[in-house]
Amino acid sequence: MYTKIVRQPCLLLRVINVLSLITLIILPVSAQNIDMEEVYARDEFRWGVRSFNSGNFSKAIISFENSLAYKPQNTLTREWLGKAYYRGGFVNTALGIWESIIKEKKATALLQNKYETISAQLGLGKELSEKMHYVISLEITGNKEDYSLFSKPSSVATRADGSFFLVAYGSNEVLQFNANGALQKRLRGGFQVFDHPFDVLDTGEGFLFVSEFEGNRIARCNYDGYITDSFGERGSGDGQLLGPQYMAADGKGYIYVTDWGNRRVCKFDYEGNFILSFGKRNLDFPGFLAPSGILCFREKIFVSDAMRRHIAVFDLSGNFIGILGSEVFHGPEGLAVFDSDEILVADTDRLVSLNIDTELVSVVSDLENSAGKVLKAETDINGNIIAADFDNNGIIFLSEISSIYSGLFVQIDSVYSGNFPNVVLSARVQDRLGSPISGLDASNFIITEGGYSIQDYSFEFTTDDSRYADITVLIENSPRMEKYADQVRQVVLELINDIKSSGSMRMVSAGEIPMLIAGSDSKDREFVSAAVGETSIEKEGKFDQGIRMSVGELISSKNKRAIVFLSSGSLGENAFSEYDLLQTMHYMKNNSVQFYSIYLGSAASSVEELEYLCRETGGKSYHFFEPSGIGTLIDDISLSRNGMYVFTFRSARNPDFGRAYLPLELEVLLLKRSGRDESGYFAPLEF
Repeated sequence: MYTKIVRQPCLLLRVINVLSLITLIILPVSAQNIDMEEVYARDEFRWGVRSFNSGNFSKAIISFENSLAYKPQNTLTREWLGKAYYRGGFVNTALGIWESIIKEKKATALLQNKYETISAQLGLGKELSEKMHYVISLEITGNKEDYSLFSKPSSVATRADGSFFLVAYGSNEVLQFNANGALQKRLRGGFQVFDHPFDVLDTGEGFLFVSEFEGNRIARCNYDGYITDSFGERGSGDGQLLGPQYMAADGKGYIYVTDWGNRRVCKFDYEGNFILSFGKRNLDFPGFLAPSGILCFREKIFVSDAMRRHIAVFDLSGNFIGILGSEVFHGPEGLAVFDSDEILVADTDRLVSLNIDTELVSVVSDLENSAGKVLKAETDINGNIIAADFDNNGIIFLSEISSIYSGLFVQIDSVYSGNFPNVVLSARVQDRLGSPISGLDASNFIITEGGYSIQDYSFEFTTDDSRYADITVLIENSPRMEKYADQVRQVVLELINDIKSSGSMRMVSAGEIPMLIAGSDSKDREFVSAAVGETSIEKEGKFDQGIRMSVGELISSKNKRAIVFLSSGSLGENAFSEYDLLQTMHYMKNNSVQFYSIYLGSAASSVEELEYLCRETGGKSYHFFEPSGIGTLIDDISLSRNGMYVFTFRSARNPDFGRAYLPLELEVLLLKRSGRDESGYFAPLEF
């Protein structure tokens, strides 16, 4: 099965061979039982592990296969060989190796779980996974034994970093919690304290809006909770409010507020200027009795009416469109996006989803009959639901029941031991279907070496908290590109300008022989010259090999990683001559590299293979001549997530002069979910 690849012996082997010869001469026959096959196998294994941890998976595969040529039944080496094939994009080969270990009953529970998880990701798991029932995974009560943590929570708002805001109506504050439910800060308005806040809205513009139910106004404040401005006053006229409750933003510079006392919705711009109001009774619409939750979704405004027990739909100008969910709700309150076509409704004593296309209402959770009055619920970045229970004075965390039992998928990406005993560990955390888990901190991780817990490790950072990105610009190498020289120049100049303050860029040609044509330290003019030079090629390039080289340029980066492909809108027949589409996709995905495609021609149509790569790696495609162009590309990359975490620690293990394999384990705990991975490393050789 494994073939020995002959190469020049390393210095260590030469030394060992000399020592072995001396031993044969001076020692008696009974002491001559040195297993040289074992010596060679260990040496190759060592080179394989070091190559793997440096991101050179091709060399790692060669070394592991060489090691197995000497000792074919070594289970640890076979596991590592599977890992190298997996990271190299050859997922089916990796699964085949691991399956053989499982059939021989030599697999650990961890390997068995990894095999099952990756198999599920490869299959129709995502397509076939329906929304399962959500169950309570954690509850936080505002009533403590000797103090009150918060009082009468009325709303929640989840954030992209895994944290969330909780509005405490009773204690006049907005609290920020991390992904684990630990309190981070209290926002109380500063010198102008909040007057019974009801909802909070983060527009992503660097400030928050807080509705004050008894203050009859909307406060605008910074992320530290200091009110910088406010608008609205008690009354029924234009711009006046009586008990403002929920808010929503349309992404166009306007917010919408449910004005409970006046039974209407008011629209303001971000500066607080009144635009219009709607919701009064007319020939088409019966009028609001108790407008509560509100949501801007797919260019429409959805407003729940707690007394009429339905959801009314309007356009962005307040024109009535229709009614959803008549006679199916118990008392709908807060609304939130649940899926691409579904709304999550806090329905007093339960959570339900409403499909806005089919009008189908499904129970997401009956809250185990323990809720008092749930006013608002939202999904967080990790797929959990967080709900505010007003009557029971608590926060409820809910998770899909299948995710609790299937756990987390943890992958140790690399272990750098060049400065041993100081070690750097990089790892990714995902859910079972491969979506990244964000917002974790040191309290979520347990690191052990050979079963011994490391207590003083340092949590360095998570890539998801950073906006830095490293990109490789891959240039299509074909005769078709000649007419796009001007567009290539414009795109490269724009990318250079956008990436300067938030990362690095290098450039690869997807030619017959792919090559790096501009490094991260190249001058602007060198990038432009190199890119334009690729547009006058007569022969068709090799896209798949260009991707391999592009990933190799990024694999050691601890920032966001992305390939930006400049395309004519067509792929030649040699595009996947050596590595097929799946292998190309997996090589990027398994190494946290996103793929972005830019179509240069004004009439260029999307290429199915490129769209597939964008979709599966979490990237996106752009058409250069569309009005939006590529203006958001670098921001899209910088705001993406990959669930990568980096740690440093000081090893206490004996490296045996760099000859000892040092096993390493990482366990992750989040609410009721957990995951684990094993890896290892060698310290540098000492002579």
